[in-house]
Amino acid sequence: MKTADFIREHHACRRGAEWALSISGDMADVWDAMIKQDRHDWLVWTATRPGVFSDSILRKLACRFIRETPLSDGCKVWDLLTDERSRKAVEVAESYVDGKATYEELEAAFAAAFAAADAAYAAAARAAAYDTAYDTAYDAACNAARVAAYAVACNAVRAARAAAYAAADDAAEAAYVAARVAAKAAQVKLIAELGNPFKEELGNQCEQKHTPGPWIATRILGGWWIEEDNDPTAFYRRRIAGVAGGAGIDSPAANARLLAAAPELLAALEEAKQFIQNGIEYGYINTPEDEDVLARIKKAIRKAKGVDQ
Repeated sequence: MKTADFIREHHACRRGAEWALSISGDMADVWDAMIKQDRHDWLVWTATRPGVFSDSILRKLACRFIRETPLSDGCKVWDLLTDERSRKAVEVAESYVDGKATYEELEAAFAAAFAAADAAYAAAARAAAYDTAYDTAYDAACNAARVAAYAVACNAVRAARAAAYAAADDAAEAAYVAARVAAKAAQVKLIAELGNPFKEELGNQCEQKHTPGPWIATRILGGWWIEEDNDPTAFYRRRIAGVAGGAGIDSPAANARLLAAAPELLAALEEAKQFIQNGIEYGYINTPEDEDVLARIKKAIRKAKGVDQ
């Protein structure tokens, strides 16, 4: 993907946009530079934009941030979760991604973890605590996953505030900065393990693969959005296309429904093509009309995929 297109689509801040454009016109190179230069905040922001990684990958990442982000005393953010409800939420989020927990169980864990976070917040406020993990576990996990991991991150941050409070002298400040740098470096490493999503996109570009279905048509003011509909719990729905409405435009709702059905229609055409080809090959379909239908199916598929077959 072109860097300028990504910046425009996701409304990057001016400073980040200028830096990215100074690196390369290709987002694959910008991603590699963010890893190499430990650009933690921009890397987290980029990784959590809609369509860069799937929602399930981001849930897993959020949970890994909580389990593996180091603190200055050698512990991990996970060790700050003294309330069992918070740890349970991480475990349920991980199980949900693996298909071993239901959405109802995830929602229940989410609610329980938020209750634990509220209790931790009250305790931290009473202690007038300061925060080491705020910009690490909290921001990253909250951006990375809406359900369960978000509430756990809140809890971890509030607990971290109490744990990190120290005398305001130079030594304490140096320890705070060092711990923060180490935590961010650890999270950059975890994100790097996911691979470069823009290089993967580049490798598949010649195949002209479409966004996997199902898609859904969503009514908006002045028209319709066509969006991904493959995860009902996703914080974002990846936007695929828009259908304008208003005066002079015939049947925008019908157009939107037709576009939303495109992945299923393409899949059905692929199956029909194979059926007719097999029939012609083995002799149970042998009329000119069938061959004409096959030719039209192949033409439609070529148009949809943008490649010769």
